[in-house]
Amino acid sequence: MGTNLQKIFDAFFIKLPAVDFTGKEDIVLQLFKTAVGYASSTLVNLEFTVDEVTYEGSFNRTLSQREIELIALYMVREQHYRTYSGFVYKKQHIGTKDFDKLPDLKKQFEIAENTYHDADDSVNKFKQEFNIYVS
Repeated sequence: MGTNLQKIFDAFFIKLPAVDFTGKEDIVLQLFKTAVGYASSTLVNLEFTVDEVTYEGSFNRTLSQREIELIALYMVREQHYRTYSGFVYKKQHIGTKDFDKLPDLKKQFEIAENTYHDADDSVNKFKQEFNIYVS
């Protein structure tokens, strides 16, 4: 048996201590699946099984701590993207001119945008540490 998915979830939760994911297991699972999809371009053999009722599962192999951290960072990036894209939608719906007249909303948008870009930069920097050799 490989790495338990809970190890990835724990690595993710510790990076976002201010966010309460209680009752949001479906969202966490989707963030995980998205992160695995992105990480598969850097990491090999990320096959896993998961019971989507209990949210328990494991990878088919044991992952290194670095691999766990990369997947968790992708999950963080996707969580921040969810927030950022929500503001993008509001901005498009309201219109940029009117949106910018709402100082609280504009400030929240800027924070979400910066947070997302910082998370994306963190993933890209960490990803650079992985060496993939093709034989």
